[in-house]
Amino acid sequence: MTSLKNAFGKYLQSLRLAKNLGVRELARVVSANIEGRGITHAYLSIIESGRNPPPRIPILHGLAAALEVPTIVS
Repeated sequence: MTSLKNAFGKYLQSLRLAKNLGVRELARVVSANIEGRGITHAYLSIIESGRNPPPRIPILHGLAAALEVPTIVS
């Protein structure tokens, strides 16, 4: 059975690849659009590999904006 971590990671990776974005580029775009410290490419890689759970809501919003996908919670 696929865990939430694995399912989210694979989904995130598929969205990123569909936009022809590298991990470093996506991390840079998300970091520029969220408050706080931002995220690193290493962190995104760990999420995509299913070793970390989905990130906090502000980062999810940043990812959604960068990948041009709608969010449910505003």
